[in-house]
Amino acid sequence: MTTTSTAEIAPVLLSQPQVSDAPGRGILPNVSRHTAAAPQLYELDAQPVEQISELLQRQYLSSSNSTFVKWIAKKGAVVPLHQSAPS
Repeated sequence: MTTTSTAEIAPVLLSQPQVSDAPGRGILPNVSRHTAAAPQLYELDAQPVEQISELLQRQYLSSSNSTFVKWIAKKGAVVPLHQSAPS
């Protein structure tokens, strides 16, 4: 039977890690701390299925800031390149 010491498993720090504040980083403007702390969960599969073509379907969730899309493509489906209007 062999024994393994802690030194063989994890490296040893020679000094304390240097951690500093990063003011303004990671803060999203227009997002309240209350909303950010309690995510809202949605079931994408509960959304209606939209038939785009014989071989292509989609389901999506949309908000003022983002859109999440689930594409269901059968073999042979052709999808055109996405283009957005400049903002």
